[in-house]
Amino acid sequence: MKKITAIMMILSLSAALFASCGESGEESPVSDSGVLSLNSFDEYDDVAAVFYKNMLGSVDVNKDGKYVSEGTGSAKIEIDNDQMLSGNYEKYVGTPYLSFSTKGEYGTQLRDLSEISLLGLDVYNANAYDVNVILKVNSEDKEIINDWAVVKGGEMGNLRFAVNPLFLEEVNGDILEYNFYLDYPSESGKTLFYVDNFYAVRSDGEVPEIKTPAAGTVLDFASDSDLLYIRNIAGEPKTSWVLRYNLPNFRYARNTEVYSDEGKKSSLKLTCKGATLDSDSQPNIYFEEHQRYGIQVLTKLVQKCVDGNTSAIRARVMADSAAKVYLRIYDSVTGTYAETCAALAAGEWTDVVLNDFSGIDISRPGKITLLYDSWNMNAFHLYIDGIYTEVTA
Repeated sequence: MKKITAIMMILSLSAALFASCGESGEESPVSDSGVLSLNSFDEYDDVAAVFYKNMLGSVDVNKDGKYVSEGTGSAKIEIDNDQMLSGNYEKYVGTPYLSFSTKGEYGTQLRDLSEISLLGLDVYNANAYDVNVILKVNSEDKEIINDWAVVKGGEMGNLRFAVNPLFLEEVNGDILEYNFYLDYPSESGKTLFYVDNFYAVRSDGEVPEIKTPAAGTVLDFASDSDLLYIRNIAGEPKTSWVLRYNLPNFRYARNTEVYSDEGKKSSLKLTCKGATLDSDSQPNIYFEEHQRYGIQVLTKLVQKCVDGNTSAIRARVMADSAAKVYLRIYDSVTGTYAETCAALAAGEWTDVVLNDFSGIDISRPGKITLLYDSWNMNAFHLYIDGIYTEVTA
């Protein structure tokens, strides 16, 4: 087994969070449109309020208007890739990221997302290649948001990440950190970014009513409203330590082009961006759980569909390349789970059936997850026609 070592070098200029909160910790300014400014990156104190992790290089204040999206400045982040991949560091280095911690007096505003509908950050990619910016928001016991966006080379990306209020009800404890990962191809020389305008948008605080699905169905993705009941997740347990080889995050959307014979004309399409490795690479058992990505179904929806009479849970899936998937259901009290695994052949619809609930009490169901094994995978598409239940005759 090849030992994998991650760089935990931290370019941290300060332990404070949002410098725009001011020295006394007063509220950040809220505009008439409900936009809450969290960090303008205009001055040194703003730039110094962020943790810059898993990177070697330099961070400075930029005043060149070409790289400023709002206000008078931005953070200039120059990563020295040669230094990152030399010396005692192995090639599997930690992915560089910016971390906004809510610990201490400065972070009180974003310990609760219940009245936030959207998070935003502007990133200028001053490189010739595209960059994936991945947002991971962690609470005390779980990962709340796992989303990503692409910033084209030589362009300013105005990144927007939606907050789903239904899943916020599953959060226990305060939010601890907001991490923005900068995922780019392994390169020699230096990689340059400019970061500006971290903000949140207020919501009306209303939470949508949870639907009651048809008998035998959890989700069939027949309408866009079904997307409210799922979210991106990484393997359990959560981690803020993300390795470069292990970032196959995906986008999902309902599609009307690929579907099975379930009598409808749509499915859920997961676009997985992949994570290719060198031919001599081997999986690391320590990170086995972190090498899985997929979707979680809202617990309250599952509890409307699954009970003590449920004999099986079935997911109908298809991938355009060979893949391994895991279907789980959790016990809402103990946190333990029942799981089944299936190997998918490329281009074939497969029923992944979970009918062994030993180890859990199926009368008190928790969340359902459908994960795929991300180890050494190229970009591909995974289609989920639906998630269904069967009952004891």
